[in-house]
Amino acid sequence: MKQMNLGRWRWKETCLALTVLAGSFSALTPANAAPLVLERWFAGQTIGEGTVSVPIAGLERRFCVVTRGKAVGGRFILVEDFVYDDGEKERKTWVFTRFANGRYAGQREDVIGEAVIWQDGDVVRLAYDIELKNRRDRSTTRLHFSDVIRLDPDGLAVNDANISFFGVPIGTTRVVFSKSSRLDARSACNRRQAR
Repeated sequence: MKQMNLGRWRWKETCLALTVLAGSFSALTPANAAPLVLERWFAGQTIGEGTVSVPIAGLERRFCVVTRGKAVGGRFILVEDFVYDDGEKERKTWVFTRFANGRYAGQREDVIGEAVIWQDGDVVRLAYDIELKNRRDRSTTRLHFSDVIRLDPDGLAVNDANISFFGVPIGTTRVVFSKSSRLDARSACNRRQAR
């Protein structure tokens, strides 16, 4: 069995290998990512593929969401149309009001009070409580969401959220958004519904 003699590595090859590796890792660092500005990135139409996972309840649900965003009278309106893997459809509408220093207030049908949204360097953070309605017995459960939306190196917006119940973490959700045409969005969500 032949052993590799590490002394034979040449300096140029070592530097080249380290340069390639360093370039690969630097592409993943947040310093290279452009800041995500909510009302700029979500203006127009986007499509997202996502999952919500609540292990304690044995729940993992996949969905497709098409968003349409536009500025209206000093506010940013973001309509979200969801299609879940079981065929259920749902529409949610965010109304964002921007304040100084990259801060926003947000309202949505199921949000209790106002969501607090702020620009944090290259990411947008959201904190809000929702009232989740149980379709079977019409009861409600209050859940807290802490979202972080960032741009990845491919230019996609990635929304990761932690879900908690009375301060106890119970689940997560992840949605990856891309810019799309109306035809792309309809066909992707129609494929989801057909499954």
